[in-house]
Amino acid sequence: MPDVMPIVAASVALFILLWLASIALYAMPESDDYCVTNRVNSMGLVGMVKSYYLHQMGRLTSLVAIAAPAVVSKVTGVDYLVVYPVILICGMAIFLAVSVYWAGRMWTGLSWPERFLAGAMLCAASFVLAISLREMLYWISGSASYMVPALFVIIILVELVRSAANETVLSTGQIVVLSAIGFLGALANEFTPFWIVALVAGSAVYRAFYHPRPQLAGHAVMLTATFIGLAILLLSPGNAVRMAAYPEGGRSPLLSRWGCTICGSSWFGITPNLRRGPGSVSWRCFRSSWCLRNRGRRRGCWS
Repeated sequence: MPDVMPIVAASVALFILLWLASIALYAMPESDDYCVTNRVNSMGLVGMVKSYYLHQMGRLTSLVAIAAPAVVSKVTGVDYLVVYPVILICGMAIFLAVSVYWAGRMWTGLSWPERFLAGAMLCAASFVLAISLREMLYWISGSASYMVPALFVIIILVELVRSAANETVLSTGQIVVLSAIGFLGALANEFTPFWIVALVAGSAVYRAFYHPRPQLAGHAVMLTATFIGLAILLLSPGNAVRMAAYPEGGRSPLLSRWGCTICGSSWFGITPNLRRGPGSVSWRCFRSSWCLRNRGRRRGCWS
């Protein structure tokens, strides 16, 4: 019976997630989606990515994700308008799975029902706190540019915090995977590298002072992979064309995009938006009650 109660408690979060997923059935492609689809059909996936990199932008990871409906439709023969909402719903399911993974890694010793409860609550809170549900859940060109790298950042954050808090060593395999994730995340948009570099650098500083095995070389590898991805993104010839459309188009792509990153960080929740609002309050209440429930048990609980 104790393992049944977390599933019952997660029913509220599941209701919210299913309701949001059902709305995705009405999602329709927009101009950006049709442009990518047209190039995939005429040039193939590799040709489309090359064309966009040379003439439009350097967001290679996002481009591949945006092309997913077109590729699936082309391979399976299923109508593009049918595949489009299915891909969106699959993206929501992946975000939920990563949230459950996050719960299991952060709170060691949880049963699977408890992991599912914590993950579902985090996923539901993240969705309802979205400033733009359209860009986050119902438009692949937006979802691919921001939700996909968000998953990368979650994985990096979880593994670095877990290793630092438990004073464990990151294996060679973990460093390789996290470096690859950092590289792909840096290729997703001009904002994500800012977060990844801050997380890895913060982990390196903390471990240098407080961890018995700092592994600074491993952190240097992760930072190097992220900076390589950022360089590939910013050196895209197509960036000059895209940036020319903005009021500050005369500035260098690096200064312009990173300026937007710093100024726009509040849009993504660094500023008081992260600490206010009913969704944030609900998540904090859940987290507090969870910590109290597990008090005295050998389980991690981080603020």
